[in-house]
Amino acid sequence: MMSETEHTLVVERTYEAPIERVFDAFADVTKFAQWFSPNPNVNLEIFEYDFRNGGRYKVCFHGQSGSKDVVGGEYLAIEAPHQIVFTWQWQAPHTYEGHNTLVTIDLVADGANTKLTLTHTKLPTTEAKVNHNQGWSGALDQLGPWLQRQNAA
Repeated sequence: MMSETEHTLVVERTYEAPIERVFDAFADVTKFAQWFSPNPNVNLEIFEYDFRNGGRYKVCFHGQSGSKDVVGGEYLAIEAPHQIVFTWQWQAPHTYEGHNTLVTIDLVADGANTKLTLTHTKLPTTEAKVNHNQGWSGALDQLGPWLQRQNAA
């Protein structure tokens, strides 16, 4: 039997931006839509984005090959600007459909920078952990340059 830690993913990044700006990149749907994607070749379509405690979201990732992967969930806790907790559930016909997982984003101010720790728990398999690591790492790698462009604006 596998331990729970084998199905928990932790991704960390430090951004050269104040904590409020990093939090706002998740909170503001217009800003979120500009950077949230596992890689630049995947387009994001937002069906629902109600960023509040108890609010729901639903997005679709459109791949270059024509793939469409839909994920949605509910915001369980939002404590601006320090924490966002939400469920993450892929919809049919995705490989991981039906698995209700949990994502926690913790933000900590570090001088002029912000440390982000993303913890994704309840992943069903080791393969799911590896695949979600690629997706989250890709998205968080896009957030950095996006924040830099905002700083320059």
